[in-house]
Amino acid sequence: MEISEQLFKFLVSFDIIPQEATRLSNQQVRLPKEMSANFENAIYFAKIAKQINRIQQIKNNLPEQPLPNIGSLKEGNKPSSKFFNWNIVLSYFIKYDISVHPDQKTLIASGDFQAANHLLDTLHQYVIKKYPDYQNYVQKTQQLSPSKQKEKENTVDLKKVQIEKDPLQTSSSLEFLIALMSKSLHLTPNQSASLMTENCKYLAHAIVKGVRGLYDPIILLFQNINEYITHFFELCLKDMKIIFIIMNALKTGMVCKNDTVAQLACNFIFGFGVEFNKRSLSNKAWDWFVNDNNNGLYTCIKCIKRHPKLNEEIVKIFYQYGQFNFVELFTTYLKVELPDTKDHMHFISTIIQPISSHPFILQEVLQNGIMEDWLEIAFECAQPYIQNDLRLEALNFLSECWINHPKKIEEAESRANQVINHLIEGCYDSSQSVLLGINCQGQLFRLLMKLGKEKNFYAPKIYKALTQILISSLENLSMREFCLINFIDIFNEIPSIPVGIMLEPYISQIQASDKIFEKLNVCDFQFLNFISRNKNLNTKLLVLLIDFLGKILLNNIIFSNIVHDCFMELLYKYYDIPSVQDYLNKFIKINLAMYYASEKKKKPKEKVLPLYNNQAASKSLVLQPSEIEQELINAQKRAKIVQLLKSIANIQSRPINLKMKPLVAHTAIQIEEFQKKENKGMMHVLEEFGDPKEIIQEYKKEYQSHIEIQKKEREEQEERENQENMKYMNDHEKKVTENLKKYALKHQKKKITLTKEEQYKLAQLRKPQETDPKILQIIEDKKKEYKAKQESDQKKKEVENQQIEKQKQQLRKQLEVRSIEQGIAAKNKPDTEANHLFEFGSREKEMKKDNKKVSPQLNYFDLNQEEDRDKLMAEALLKKYHKLFRHLFVKYSNSIQTFDNQGMTFDKLKDKAQSITSAEVWKMIKDYELIQYITQEEHKTIFKLINTNYLNKKNDFQQIDFKGFEQYIIQFSYKFCSKPPQDLRHLPISYSIEKLIEYMKSITRKQGHSTNIFEDPDKINYEEFQMKQELNKQLKQNPNTELPEGYKKVQEKELAFKYQVPQELMLPQGMKYGYEILNEIFIQALGFTLIEPKAVESTQYKASPQVKRKSSPQPHNADNYRVQDQQRDQSKSKSPQPKSRLKSKN
Repeated sequence: MEISEQLFKFLVSFDIIPQEATRLSNQQVRLPKEMSANFENAIYFAKIAKQINRIQQIKNNLPEQPLPNIGSLKEGNKPSSKFFNWNIVLSYFIKYDISVHPDQKTLIASGDFQAANHLLDTLHQYVIKKYPDYQNYVQKTQQLSPSKQKEKENTVDLKKVQIEKDPLQTSSSLEFLIALMSKSLHLTPNQSASLMTENCKYLAHAIVKGVRGLYDPIILLFQNINEYITHFFELCLKDMKIIFIIMNALKTGMVCKNDTVAQLACNFIFGFGVEFNKRSLSNKAWDWFVNDNNNGLYTCIKCIKRHPKLNEEIVKIFYQYGQFNFVELFTTYLKVELPDTKDHMHFISTIIQPISSHPFILQEVLQNGIMEDWLEIAFECAQPYIQNDLRLEALNFLSECWINHPKKIEEAESRANQVINHLIEGCYDSSQSVLLGINCQGQLFRLLMKLGKEKNFYAPKIYKALTQILISSLENLSMREFCLINFIDIFNEIPSIPVGIMLEPYISQIQASDKIFEKLNVCDFQFLNFISRNKNLNTKLLVLLIDFLGKILLNNIIFSNIVHDCFMELLYKYYDIPSVQDYLNKFIKINLAMYYASEKKKKPKEKVLPLYNNQAASKSLVLQPSEIEQELINAQKRAKIVQLLKSIANIQSRPINLKMKPLVAHTAIQIEEFQKKENKGMMHVLEEFGDPKEIIQEYKKEYQSHIEIQKKEREEQEERENQENMKYMNDHEKKVTENLKKYALKHQKKKITLTKEEQYKLAQLRKPQETDPKILQIIEDKKKEYKAKQESDQKKKEVENQQIEKQKQQLRKQLEVRSIEQGIAAKNKPDTEANHLFEFGSREKEMKKDNKKVSPQLNYFDLNQEEDRDKLMAEALLKKYHKLFRHLFVKYSNSIQTFDNQGMTFDKLKDKAQSITSAEVWKMIKDYELIQYITQEEHKTIFKLINTNYLNKKNDFQQIDFKGFEQYIIQFSYKFCSKPPQDLRHLPISYSIEKLIEYMKSITRKQGHSTNIFEDPDKINYEEFQMKQELNKQLKQNPNTELPEGYKKVQEKELAFKYQVPQELMLPQGMKYGYEILNEIFIQALGFTLIEPKAVESTQYKASPQVKRKSSPQPHNADNYRVQDQQRDQSKSKSPQPKSRLKSKN
């Protein structure tokens, strides 16, 4: 670029360009290419505007204020960078009333040096006219005050900053920080310096949010700073303002979401605190830490809220910045930053553990009464009438204080008992707050773990309290599970703790509760399995535990497999103990008795058949479903008993097997007597003792001889009894005859004569005496009461009978209605034959009588039952429109908010996010105006059919996943094309799906929305779509065409419907053409076809973009950032304004 001598001197005086240049003979000066490029990208014009701004401020005696956005100018020759800079510079010129035409800007940016000379001449004339003595002002700007001179010493020439330079050789804090930022964040020095503008606001934002969401560059930056932190601090000491600005910027890393960044930021603040104390600057460090503007204390509080694990680092920072002011820190400033008592208690309970590990801080806290103050507040807030959140934090603090400072709590027995009682009260208040109850239990278990290891006096009291809490919370599954898991940890960590104190009441309470086996859960069996391996079980506990496991085995089929291994493990270990052998003998007898009773009640196999419409296929009596279910359960129990007996026999205990063998054999013989065949279960058990048939024969003989002996004994007993009876009767008869002979009166034929007195007495006895009237009245009242009671009882019975009759009538009506809904004509009346065929409209009439809607009868369209050709075509369509269906699924999934989130786990929330409900799909039906083709009842029926036939669900019919959603599209398209004016059910299902998508596309167009997703899902990315379209044309002409880098060939199946006359008809070619022409006329004029459309599948090569995968594990480096910056600049260069101006220029 060539400029005049006059302009050259002007630019040199303005300190725009150096004096080195090539002078030509025609009073022109030739500038090098580097300087010419700075004119093109408006860098030098920005410097001219900056000098004009300084001259104006000096002339008007105003403080120096920089131009806005002057630091955001971009270096480089990209069009986007040039136009970005020119837009900023033109805003300055407009401020000075200097007009620059847009075309002139475009010409300069494109390299037109004549236009650049013209603009320079305009600026020169403007400066001469407005500031004739501008050279004096320029000299004043170059003369700096001492403070400015100091600032100049701290200033850095960004062009001279060397990124690879050793940080120890840097001469200023800015140079040190810019070099490390450029190296760690992969930025240029100018970009690093721009991050430090406005008191490092942008740097702080980058530290908190990361670089494009990545925190690895930030981690590298902190690691480099911490490595040279001493040198960095010495450089910062030259200006205390800079040191606090840098600390304020870098402390924001403590509240970063990334844990590593937060820890490194804490290390940096701690390191600066160490350097402050080394140089006796602790006062300045304390002022910065508690200053309202800097407020390092507030940042520490926020850090510990987000990262509780960094509590040790925060306490170290407290020590470095407040080692001479702990009383003010913990009593004044901390309460100012945390005015809420709940937050205050939470923060203290978080830092109390690291405080206890720091002797100096602990001594200050204890000696100055700070701990007493905290304890006083905590005991006040731990009362039952306090709000649950505050009470929870107070109890946490008391527990932490006891764990970390046991002497402070245990110095007064009342204080320790008070802590235990408060925690126990919190456990029993779980009905008000579940979080409070579980938290108090957790703190009690922590105390038990700590105190139990130390053999503390209070450990047994806490142990008994936790046992009582467990027994009282057996009905609450979550509380019981929490307790049992923690008890497992306690018994594992402290083997010497007596298990029986907790185990015996636990088992006893479970056995005493109703429906014992329905309340057991996985946590209970996990605990029992752990306890069974405990070595401190005494004989009493051992038998109790084995008995409990045995009851579960015999009564609960669901958990029997879980308990079986645990049960047998105990038997293998302790079968030599006599009490265990006694229990096993009884247990075997109970098993055999249950097996015998179950076999005796077992129904014949031919009766256990499925029912059809509650009727048997044959006339023989069959069982009801509930009875069949019970039969299956009994069969499983019998199988379990057989398995148990075989496992016990495999223990190879001689005393047990000797008693078990005859019991099993006699049971098998008894079952064989009434079943008339061998019992397989008992035969399998006898196989453990040898040949079962030989054993049966052996014991059969013994059994028969035993029966014969018993029979003989009974006969002999009967004979003895008969003889004794005869002897007794004979003796008795003899005595009676002797007494009659001795004492009986002789027979007299004469009548007995009485005297008058005797006759008179006899007459008095025969005369009835008068009854007391009061007694008669009482009798009468009793009769009336009895009669009234009978009448009332009779009325009650009549009322009860009427109610029962009404209930029967209502149930009969409900059964009739239900039978109609299920398609069964018979109304369960006696002497009524079932009629499975209905007259047309009869069901609707019956339903209208009860004002109920008819349950829609829809058939599930199973794609697997279709021909292979139709199935493959339908699957091809689903694959083609996969993005469309996924778009609809994501759009309407969770579009209807529900507020019933209680009891929602993370797995349930995840399932909810990956499913769509019936109401949300119905919303889609409404949006696409499909409601005229389906009713809400039919919609619900389709949902039920998909859940039962495709997703195999039995309970929840209200939601489906994406695969189910695709099935819904198939079912709905079948329904969509089964109503007038066109019924296309005779055509392949793929044709119906195409029709449905065409209809939805027309509705979308009618609503004014884009239809690209319906036409071609790949058309969303327009540039890539154009490229793919051009490549597809080439592949269609020549499949062997080589594709550019980044694309690959893919074979895709395309589906098309053609109206062709079938070849099987063997019609002449002219007649075929006639039919096809006539078919097109009918389609256009009348909307129906004469020829059935035939789906034709073709395979074509198409271009598909390749997904590049990076082999390097590091996702970002300098090249990546450079590429991303180029892409961003290119995107900005394609903005509408610059394009329009270039076009106007052309």
